[in-house]
Amino acid sequence: SQIDSLYPATISEKSINGLLRDKLGWQGVVVSDCLYMKAIHTNYSLEETIEKSVNAGVDILLFASPNPDDNIAGDAFNSLKAMVISGRISYERIEESYRRIMTLKQKINH
Repeated sequence: SQIDSLYPATISEKSINGLLRDKLGWQGVVVSDCLYMKAIHTNYSLEETIEKSVNAGVDILLFASPNPDDNIAGDAFNSLKAMVISGRISYERIEESYRRIMTLKQKINH
């Protein structure tokens, strides 16, 4: 709360882009904790959670629903795609994550 009094770290621009990337210099992949956790799931819609976390700098979003019938992966993908199309999340932001993930993959494969 001393870094961002409004949002949990996983969806906080101040925490991820501000502290982790800008101040501490981390340029690698950022993986969320479970975005279906109670603190987020009960306070933010799926769409708002995705928009805030991606725009905050998260590269890989993790979801674990307690309901096996949920289509959380499909719903998350469709929400993300719609937000890119509408401009709420920039295509460039998606490309940033792609580059980070591919860089990590290359390091692992060598």
